[in-house]
Amino acid sequence: MPLKLLLLGIILLVADAALISPLVAQSQTGSSLDVVTAAQSPTDTLAAGELRAEIYDSGRAAPQAVGSSAFVSIKIRMSGALESPKGKNKKRSKTPAGPGATIELEAPNGEIVNVTGDSVTPAINGFRATAQIARLQPGEETIVLVEMRLQASTGKQINALKITLKDLTGAASKTAELQWAALDCAGDYYRELQIIATSGATQLSQLLTELRSPDKSLPRSSLFRVTMPTPSGGGRCLRYKRQWDPYEFGYRRVCVRYKGRDDVKETLNVTASSKEEREILQRAGAFLRSGGADAKLARNGSLEWVSGKVASDLRGYLEQPAHPALCTGAKQFTDYYLKQSAGLKSHAEAIINLASKSRALAVEKVARAKQDIEQLGLGHPGVGLEPLPISEQPSGNGLKQLILLLGPYAGLLPENRDALSQSPDELGMLKVMKDALDAKGEDKAVVNAVKSALTFIEAAVHLTIAEAKYQSVKTKFIGGFDNIRAAHDKFCVCGD
Repeated sequence: MPLKLLLLGIILLVADAALISPLVAQSQTGSSLDVVTAAQSPTDTLAAGELRAEIYDSGRAAPQAVGSSAFVSIKIRMSGALESPKGKNKKRSKTPAGPGATIELEAPNGEIVNVTGDSVTPAINGFRATAQIARLQPGEETIVLVEMRLQASTGKQINALKITLKDLTGAASKTAELQWAALDCAGDYYRELQIIATSGATQLSQLLTELRSPDKSLPRSSLFRVTMPTPSGGGRCLRYKRQWDPYEFGYRRVCVRYKGRDDVKETLNVTASSKEEREILQRAGAFLRSGGADAKLARNGSLEWVSGKVASDLRGYLEQPAHPALCTGAKQFTDYYLKQSAGLKSHAEAIINLASKSRALAVEKVARAKQDIEQLGLGHPGVGLEPLPISEQPSGNGLKQLILLLGPYAGLLPENRDALSQSPDELGMLKVMKDALDAKGEDKAVVNAVKSALTFIEAAVHLTIAEAKYQSVKTKFIGGFDNIRAAHDKFCVCGD
């Protein structure tokens, strides 16, 4: 099961051959020699008597993974002319005359696991090894391939391989030293995944359940009623029709034919005049009628299956055990699931953006109410009590402060404003305001102006409640994949 989870991202896409490196997959074959020496200049050269050695190593540009292998190819040649025109193809004597060269190897922070080559006799003892090469003809060369398993590079402990060449007489070359940085890429990536998991990314199924379930603490209707303009200009409804409601993801009974409004009395306090205002009030109303439940995430909703599947697979990925190949397939995994969750991301961002617009609109409506009341010239006690911040919203979401600014216009005396500010939340404050306005018999124009502003404040309150839930979707759900991708780019930097 762990391996199945580990390779979850890989099976979703056709494997790209470019992701597979030919270097570390080989250790003893002739192709390894070709890979190490191809298109490279020697890393270092050694000389001992008539012997010359060129050293080639596997790429060191990127850190290697702990536990992977580094390869070194040592090409040894004896100076002088070839003994026959056949050159390097001349057969060696079947009776060697003792060792022609000795390679001494030392890897203080690594493990030498293999030494191979034609006519090479290795002797390996952990981090030390020797390679004795049979008699070399003048002009002849041979190649020794060394494989070293890398350990973690911490502090002064680096992966170094020291190489010394000696000839038959015991003359020794200088000591060449190669170094590799080795990181625990899979381990560091795994530890970062655990941090992502504890931030809430594994609790998305619970979050989705909350989003699709009604919140019993919410009211089911608005305190302040709304008038929506109709195509015919409003009036008594003559014919109803079932129409699809994109906010509640279901059908509603709506009026499609009206009678003129000449004989209809105005009983509602505000009219949504712009498309944005209508969208804000409609979405807030749908939120209340459903108790905050998102129909798109409910059973048979358009986002229900895919969001549940993505949440389950994300949890499985984050809860898998540590594994040396954990970095493999992370990009394919995140690319695939970000694509699958694009609809949910768009849905969440639409609600978040609408909530932000609703708060900005609430500021505008309060400013308009204050201006309208001041133009009445009634000497209302609330006029001019406090300046209204219009250029920028107050601290927090600003809705509590906006309600307090309207307090004097609702007939609240200064000594009663403390009671308003001590309400547990914005909904409690709105209830205090409504009761005060309903009990206020005079100054109908003032009352209607205040109620108009409070209508949009109330819509902003409900959309802000919804926004908090969808911010969690964006940061924990969609952000979970973004964080995985960022962690992969940061920690999975070991060379293949």
